[in-house]
Amino acid sequence: MRILATLSLLFLLSASPSALLSQPPPEEASSSASPGAIQEQPALGSGATAPAEPSGNRGEAALEFAVAKLLADEGSFREALEAFESAVNLVPEDAYVRAEYGEFLARLAQLSRSPRYRKQQLDKAIEQSERARALAPDDIDVLKVVGEAYLAAAELDPRTVEPLEKAVEVFERVRASSEYELQARMTLGQIFSYLGRDSDAESVYREVVAIRPRDRRAYDRLVETLLRDGKSAEAEVAYAEILVFDPEANDLRLELAKLQGQRGDHAAAEKTLRQGGATFLDSPPARQLLAVQLYLGGQYEDALERLDGAVEVSETKSLEPLRALILAALGRNSEAAVELRGLLAQEPENLDVASTLSRVLVRLDRRQEAAQTLGQVVERVEAGKDPDRAMALRFEWAEVLMGGEEYSEALSVLDPLLGSSNPAARNGAVLVQGEALTLLGRPEEALRLLEELAPGEVSSTAKRAQILFGMGRDEEARALLEPLWGQGDESSALAAAAVYQQLERYEEAAEVLREYISRRGEAPRVLFLLGAASERSGNHSEAERSFRRLLELTPESPDALNYLGYMWADQGENLVEALDFIQRAVSADPDNGAYVDSLGWVFHQLGRHEEALVQLERASSLVPEDGTILEHLGDVYLSLGRRGEAKQAYERALLLSDANVEQIRAKLKPLAEVATNAP
Repeated sequence: MRILATLSLLFLLSASPSALLSQPPPEEASSSASPGAIQEQPALGSGATAPAEPSGNRGEAALEFAVAKLLADEGSFREALEAFESAVNLVPEDAYVRAEYGEFLARLAQLSRSPRYRKQQLDKAIEQSERARALAPDDIDVLKVVGEAYLAAAELDPRTVEPLEKAVEVFERVRASSEYELQARMTLGQIFSYLGRDSDAESVYREVVAIRPRDRRAYDRLVETLLRDGKSAEAEVAYAEILVFDPEANDLRLELAKLQGQRGDHAAAEKTLRQGGATFLDSPPARQLLAVQLYLGGQYEDALERLDGAVEVSETKSLEPLRALILAALGRNSEAAVELRGLLAQEPENLDVASTLSRVLVRLDRRQEAAQTLGQVVERVEAGKDPDRAMALRFEWAEVLMGGEEYSEALSVLDPLLGSSNPAARNGAVLVQGEALTLLGRPEEALRLLEELAPGEVSSTAKRAQILFGMGRDEEARALLEPLWGQGDESSALAAAAVYQQLERYEEAAEVLREYISRRGEAPRVLFLLGAASERSGNHSEAERSFRRLLELTPESPDALNYLGYMWADQGENLVEALDFIQRAVSADPDNGAYVDSLGWVFHQLGRHEEALVQLERASSLVPEDGTILEHLGDVYLSLGRRGEAKQAYERALLLSDANVEQIRAKLKPLAEVATNAP
């Protein structure tokens, strides 16, 4: 190493001193010394902090400078420090020598393990760099050395932003001086991101990709910034641009498809994934994501086929939950129940699996088994360290019991929540227990419970009013609702309107909501309930106005999309728009039987009876005890000439409480002589 250094020095001395000091610096080699080689040391002389009289001997300065560089490259840092100080003393007005000295001092600081020594050297590095800038304020290389010194100081104490702000000022000067200083822009973008100035970071990264359109690093930083700033649509555009010049960037292809799926464009996500080719699609992440997009897009058979193509055991294992959901969405409830039972055996405290299994068992009319499953999981979870985690599942357990008219059991399930420190849990339990007591024929007891455990709470007051209406005590009920109606806040108005809605007093509900809007303005929940009340009272024009306005405020509200789409379909109006609305609702919640029924019904109204049948049979498996769905199913069977199945569907519908009895009987009359199994 010493022989090589001597030969290099002889070469340098053969050059003219002025050329040596003005030429760009050679690339710094990585040091062969370990970071631990630099220990805390006393400062070596006053050096450049007290400028010496210039000697005029630039040749001597050139020699000292060259030696300093060589010694630094060798890792002889003490000797290099002495040589740099000597060079600075010989030519104190040379900006380049000072800049190199400042850069070396910053390097020493980074190699040191001593915080005090690091700070000492960084302070000197900043001092020398700033003096270099004063001598050459527009020199880009000098400016970059100053900026790096401030960045090193910022690393020393991340709690203060002052060094970063100074670094921003310096790199902004570099940015303004040259449009091709891309690394300086990248550094500036990183600083902006650290400071939370995402818009500024985005601007810088866009400049880099405009100058160098295939710079993956800049694009990656741009996407990170856009996503952090909530600009997912712009991030999608950036991902797509990367894939144009780097189609093998499959990690980005997955991220782009995820973003497209998150905004509900499952067709776009599917297209993006398929463009990755067969090998990519066979990878577990791509296979799973494509199956998810097919599932959310309503292509359940295709999704299942994609999952069942998995060949690796580990992959198949990870896809089991999704496969169970798809089977449930297809109405293949028995298969779904088997899959979900297996998953619950593997993860006995998985609340999501337990909840899904419960819903599937209810569809199979195995309500007692559903309640038992939920109860077992609740007990297991509550025996652990976080009993509150099972709170929602306890409510679901009570709901299953209520649906099976096991009201006393539901009361017992909710008893532990009456003493909860969580007000929402306690009040929710009181409301459900009040309903259970009312259905058990104990309304006075229900009223006392609501008054004692949730006095003054809006939902409790509304529930008491509903019970009083049911007891024929209308004046007392109205006396409770009028203050809610008159309080003016959204929750109170909605609670009052909901009571009238549940009692099928739709015009009174609409009156409450119109009054709220006239005094307080529009709100999504108020508009939805007004639309529903108006539709039920026969005021379809007001209903349409309410839902359209709601969709202006929340364009992807699945409830509004489904309600308005179904209303049009039922009237045979705006069928193309109705189909679009309902498909968007189903895409948002593919397991919602009401939405799937709407989709089948609009297909039927469009004359697409085979497609209607697929959806309505699935809706019937999702919500087996829904008279409207069964009636729709009978209508479609009839349109397809399957009279026996139509008759069977109508007869099943008549057994359910929500059935339109007279209407269904009229449809059954011409089928009276048809055998149940006849076509």
